Amino acid sequence: MKEIGFKLYLLFVVSWYLQLPGRIPILGAIRFDLLLFVALAVLAIIESVHNTRVEESPIHKNLKILIIYVILSIPFVEWPGTVAKYGLVQFLKASFFFFFTIIFISNEKKLKIFLTIYLACQSLRVMEPLYLHITEGYWGGSASMLGGQEFMTRLSGSPYDMINPNGLAFIIVTIIPFLYYFSAISLKHKAIFFTLLPPLLYALILTGSRSGLIGLLIFVFYIIYKSSKKIILLPIILTISIAVFLNLSPDLQDRYLSIFKSDTKNYATVTDRITVPIEMSKLILRKPFVGHGLGTSLEANANYGTIFILPHNLYVELGIEIGLIGTWIFILFMKSIIIELLRAYSLMKSKFTERIFLLKCSESLLIILFMNIVFTFASYGLLVPVWYFLGGLIVVLRRMSAEQIVEL
Repeated sequence: MKEIGFKLYLLFVVSWYLQLPGRIPILGAIRFDLLLFVALAVLAIIESVHNTRVEESPIHKNLKILIIYVILSIPFVEWPGTVAKYGLVQFLKASFFFFFTIIFISNEKKLKIFLTIYLACQSLRVMEPLYLHITEGYWGGSASMLGGQEFMTRLSGSPYDMINPNGLAFIIVTIIPFLYYFSAISLKHKAIFFTLLPPLLYALILTGSRSGLIGLLIFVFYIIYKSSKKIILLPIILTISIAVFLNLSPDLQDRYLSIFKSDTKNYATVTDRITVPIEMSKLILRKPFVGHGLGTSLEANANYGTIFILPHNLYVELGIEIGLIGTWIFILFMKSIIIELLRAYSLMKSKFTERIFLLKCSESLLIILFMNIVFTFASYGLLVPVWYFLGGLIVVLRRMSAEQIVEL
């Protein structure tokens, strides 16, 4: 049954990330993703009854507490109807990525297959809009400048993928660490890394995502810091960066300069990332303990706020939707993710064996986790799989690192 579940999970990942129901009408008509989700949920419940090992994870325990809290708090939130019809459904879909991952990925071979499929799907999500941009001039997104007086085009997901430019940039900076660390495994992995890196970086630049650029810089500085060839790497990277910047369009140059300079056309949106969350945080005081309800950020802003947009800050989103109690539980969930990954990495590094894949996987997740933490101040994520998926992978890695120590 676990083998069937694993194969269905792979299919679910492909369908979810590549939006197969939107591409193939018959799959959309039969609600293919929903059918897969229900089947996986049933198999996961059956499997978990016979396997109590997953209960040992602090990540698992904190997520269960969060789910129970969300359900029990529904009668006390501002808009329980919105939560029941929309928020809770989206939350369960996202959080179940954690349970599917820890239950169906039971060994190193399955982890390799899963990450191969996952990275292939995420790479295709980047390459498709990039191909459309090169061949048809596709952009898909835009950004305002000078307070809405001007607009610049930005690369977003394909017409089948509703992800915005910042979301596309986040996918790119998530792919690159995996490809980089896995390149140490074999010549084939190295060839894949150097083949995909140029188009990934080009697509990242076209997104005009400042948070994406910051994420990339975090990764680059980390690589330089860990490298024994700092004196060589630093001038090479600096020279390439200057050459790339000088060949950007004036609007893209202006957008990236706005991170550091106030006399740019895009600087107003930089200040918005600071002032808007501060303004929205006032809504937390209306329902400070349990919040307005999952998925009600826009509704709360429309009724009681001054800005009708989503908060580009995870902590403000948490406070508005699930209150201070829920925020504290989610932060404990994040803390357990950090601790468990550090423990897994420590075990892998101190007890290194020929299983280099697990070590490189833990190194990849370390930098991705750090970028995720930085992104919490510039994005939302309560109802998307990012944190739950990451938590699931870390539980799997922690379990395999422990098993490796036992084998020694």
